[in-house]
Amino acid sequence: MRQSCSLLLRRHKEEILEDWEATARTLHFSRELDHATLMDHIPEILSWVAEMADELLDHRAPHCAGGALELHAIERLDLGFRLEEVAIELGLLRNSIRRVWEHLPGLAHDPAIHTLDQALDLMMAATVECYSRARDRTQRVLEHIANAALESRSLDELLQRLLHILVGTSPSIHLAAIHVREGEYLHVRASVGLGDGTARSALRIGEGFAGTIAALRKPLELRAGATDPLVKRQVLRDSGVRALYGIPLIQDGEVIAVAHMGSLTQGEFSVDDKRMFRAMAARATEAVFQHMLRETAERTTEVLRERELEFRTLADNVPQLAWMADGNGAFYWYNKRWLDYAGTTLDEMRRSHPRQY
Repeated sequence: MRQSCSLLLRRHKEEILEDWEATARTLHFSRELDHATLMDHIPEILSWVAEMADELLDHRAPHCAGGALELHAIERLDLGFRLEEVAIELGLLRNSIRRVWEHLPGLAHDPAIHTLDQALDLMMAATVECYSRARDRTQRVLEHIANAALESRSLDELLQRLLHILVGTSPSIHLAAIHVREGEYLHVRASVGLGDGTARSALRIGEGFAGTIAALRKPLELRAGATDPLVKRQVLRDSGVRALYGIPLIQDGEVIAVAHMGSLTQGEFSVDDKRMFRAMAARATEAVFQHMLRETAERTTEVLRERELEFRTLADNVPQLAWMADGNGAFYWYNKRWLDYAGTTLDEMRRSHPRQY
């Protein structure tokens, strides 16, 4: 019986996969994918179905869903596939297996096909569960990010709230930081799990873990962060961090910040944790950018206000009569020397003309 089921799946694996790819190419949401992206983890899923059929035939308890099912579900979610589209693709895999099976001599009515159907049902159920769990988790987190963006009054408050949301998404995430770019330097503006050791620290673009991410403009992962020579910050080395995963925040083609998360217990983050981090960064980038613009505008306004105050203080102390007018010639400011000379107030002067004096 086993030979007529799982062994045959393995022997005819390439034939099944070719049939599946041809039919999957007829779907509007799959036809434009390149070969590697379309196939994704389908070959490993087919092997999982074969192993599951063996276990069912031996009346053994089915083992839990393999990593290939979770990876496939999450990567399809990343591509924007809806749950029904993932189910349709896997339904086509079932059809391809049955077509190949039924064309083999003497197997068209083999009762083992029912066991194979059970294994395929488990495959479908496990994939739907993985997809739904990842999707629901993402939706909850993105709602928190939207609220943080609306409610935060400053860039520092927003960044700190984003990191607390991140750390709360997984028990594997113990520390995190966001470095904001200012010119050719990255400055730590918010951190969780690192104490005060990152305060006011800065790295050049291309230097250290965060600087390398900014220079490469792509995610970077380390499995022994505390001892990796790429990690320059002593506070990170002292933390004993194991897994480190960082990503650039890119707005209008420019790296505006770098975010990273770390685990003290895991040597590698799960695919779902990394996908969640990327989704958070993508959603948060616009909000971070808007707060940066606002912060820059407020800083510029404050500098102009200070310079104007300095100018007026200087003008009030010169012995000459001085005034300012707008582009239409309307006078709006007189120095103290003018007001003393005219024996009047600034409001009264605004209603008159200097020639009256």
